[in-house]
Amino acid sequence: MIYALYGSDTYRSRQKLNEIIEAYRQKIGVDFDFHRFDARENDLGELKVMMGTSSLFTSKKLIVVEYALGGQMELMLPHASTWQDAKDQHLILRHEMLDASAKKQLKAWTPFLTQSQEFEELEGAKKEAWIRKEADARGGSFSDSDVRNIAARTPDSWSAVQEIEKIIVGGKTEHQGVFAKAPTVFDLGDVFFTDKKRALGILHRLLARGEDE
Repeated sequence: MIYALYGSDTYRSRQKLNEIIEAYRQKIGVDFDFHRFDARENDLGELKVMMGTSSLFTSKKLIVVEYALGGQMELMLPHASTWQDAKDQHLILRHEMLDASAKKQLKAWTPFLTQSQEFEELEGAKKEAWIRKEADARGGSFSDSDVRNIAARTPDSWSAVQEIEKIIVGGKTEHQGVFAKAPTVFDLGDVFFTDKKRALGILHRLLARGEDE
């Protein structure tokens, strides 16, 4: 099976990649067989060997190729149909902004892709909805005007996340207003065993506020 993640919004594409890796890790457990290549630096001949062999000890193999839509992966195209049908081997091709050469190679790989997803820079309502989702995941409670301010001030998702985390830890921005409700230790207790990511955000805010460790 072959997947492709690509686009100029590198933060969200890497976020998706990490979600896929973690989902496989949770599903497979200790037998999880994971490998990562950088097509700009690594010899992808090893990839060809790896995708052509099966292990007696691991049931699934996940291989990620970063900057995949470059020169070396074109040499892998003769093997694409075989890899497409492999049930125990999953190949993820990840690339950033596509130039003319990368677009041409993506088109060549498309018939063999099980799934692909493009990550363009978010704008308008989509960007605001994504900012709210990211803030909620970190334990923040932002008003509509807070979300609009962040969206207007940040050019991309990476800078938006940095702004969200800065606000949640500090409670205020250099502009105006309190963007997130001040948490209590009781809030931490409520989510500690059910949502560790949110609990971590609350813990950071409590410590930054001066709570006793």
